[in-house]
Amino acid sequence: MSAITRLRDRHFLRACHQRLDVLKREGRTPTLRRLVLDVLAGPAPMYYVDFYYANRVLLPALEQGAAPSARYSCSAVWADMLRDLSDIHTRHPRRPLHDIILDLCNGNAGRPRYYLSLRRALEIAAPHFPATI
Repeated sequence: MSAITRLRDRHFLRACHQRLDVLKREGRTPTLRRLVLDVLAGPAPMYYVDFYYANRVLLPALEQGAAPSARYSCSAVWADMLRDLSDIHTRHPRRPLHDIILDLCNGNAGRPRYYLSLRRALEIAAPHFPATI
């Protein structure tokens, strides 16, 4: 498992714990599935993509004016990153594209989310939470 995947998983688990704390303060006890769905519907701290790989994928896509093809895994990540890159570049046309991509990869810009299937998110969360929370 890559370091960036481990970081994503740690961030995801932290978000699950934070969401559970909020729900408990509200007097609610969600199922693990409900908790995970709530976290998946919210934002993530960053895009979990390597900066160099993001440059190789996003720069040609920006020139072509279209999201990267489905040949890339998790095309939703690329579509969202391309949208954010285009939005920021439109607002700040003099800013170097590499700087914007670096900010997207570091969590300093954009609107990332957790790009996990429900099945994978449950696999990550299950060892850390009882089945009935």
